[in-house]
Amino acid sequence: YNQVYSWVQKYQASGEGALQDRRGRSKHKEELTETDLLTLRIKELEAQNERLEIENAIAKKLQEIEQKYQDFH
Repeated sequence: YNQVYSWVQKYQASGEGALQDRRGRSKHKEELTETDLLTLRIKELEAQNERLEIENAIAKKLQEIEQKYQDFH
Protein backbone atom coordinates (compact mmCIF):
# COMPACT_ATOMS: atom_id res chain seq x y z
CA TYR A 1 0.00 0.00 0.00
CA ASN A 2 2.76 2.42 0.95
CA GLN A 3 4.59 1.96 -2.35
CA VAL A 4 1.47 2.51 -4.44
CA TYR A 5 0.55 5.55 -2.33
CA SER A 6 4.04 6.95 -2.96
CA TRP A 7 3.70 6.42 -6.71
CA VAL A 8 0.31 8.11 -6.80
CA GLN A 9 1.65 11.10 -4.87
CA LYS A 10 4.65 11.42 -7.24
CA TYR A 11 2.40 11.15 -10.29
CA GLN A 12 -0.05 13.75 -9.01
CA ALA A 13 2.76 16.14 -8.06
CA SER A 14 4.99 15.82 -11.12
CA GLY A 15 3.30 13.71 -13.77
CA GLU A 16 4.44 10.59 -15.57
CA GLY A 17 8.10 11.62 -15.66
CA ALA A 18 8.33 11.34 -11.88
CA LEU A 19 7.68 7.59 -12.14
CA GLN A 20 10.62 6.82 -14.41
CA ASP A 21 13.37 4.57 -13.08
CA ARG A 22 16.48 6.70 -12.74
CA ARG A 23 18.76 4.04 -11.32
CA GLY A 24 22.10 3.49 -13.04
CA ARG A 25 24.04 5.77 -15.33
CA SER A 26 22.36 7.02 -18.46
CA LYS A 27 24.22 8.65 -21.30
CA HIS A 28 23.70 12.27 -22.26
CA LYS A 29 22.21 12.79 -25.71
CA GLU A 30 25.61 14.00 -26.94
CA GLU A 31 27.16 10.62 -26.04
CA LEU A 32 24.62 8.54 -27.97
CA THR A 33 25.35 7.07 -31.37
CA GLU A 34 22.88 7.46 -34.22
CA THR A 35 21.75 3.87 -33.60
CA ASP A 36 21.21 4.62 -29.90
CA LEU A 37 19.17 7.71 -30.78
CA LEU A 38 17.03 5.75 -33.23
CA THR A 39 16.50 2.96 -30.69
CA LEU A 40 15.47 5.54 -28.10
CA ARG A 41 13.05 7.14 -30.56
CA ILE A 42 11.52 3.74 -31.36
CA LYS A 43 10.98 3.09 -27.64
CA GLU A 44 9.35 6.51 -27.24
CA LEU A 45 7.02 5.87 -30.19
CA GLU A 46 6.14 2.40 -28.92
CA ALA A 47 5.26 3.83 -25.51
CA GLN A 48 3.17 6.56 -27.14
CA ASN A 49 1.43 3.96 -29.31
CA GLU A 50 0.64 1.83 -26.27
CA ARG A 51 -0.85 4.83 -24.44
CA LEU A 52 -3.00 5.67 -27.47
CA GLU A 53 -4.19 2.06 -27.78
CA ILE A 54 -5.20 2.11 -24.11
CA GLU A 55 -7.00 5.43 -24.56
CA ASN A 56 -8.89 4.00 -27.54
CA ALA A 57 -9.84 0.87 -25.63
CA ILE A 58 -11.16 3.00 -22.76
CA ALA A 59 -13.12 5.20 -25.16
CA LYS A 60 -14.69 2.15 -26.81
CA LYS A 61 -15.62 0.65 -23.46
CA LEU A 62 -17.17 3.97 -22.38
CA GLN A 63 -19.24 4.07 -25.57
CA GLU A 64 -20.45 0.52 -24.89
CA ILE A 65 -21.44 1.43 -21.34
CA GLU A 66 -23.20 4.60 -22.48
CA GLN A 67 -25.06 2.66 -25.19
CA LYS A 68 -26.19 0.03 -22.67
CA TYR A 69 -27.31 2.78 -20.32
CA GLN A 70 -29.32 4.48 -23.09
CA ASP A 71 -30.88 1.18 -24.12
CA PHE A 72 -31.86 0.52 -20.51
CA HIS A 73 -33.63 3.86 -20.13
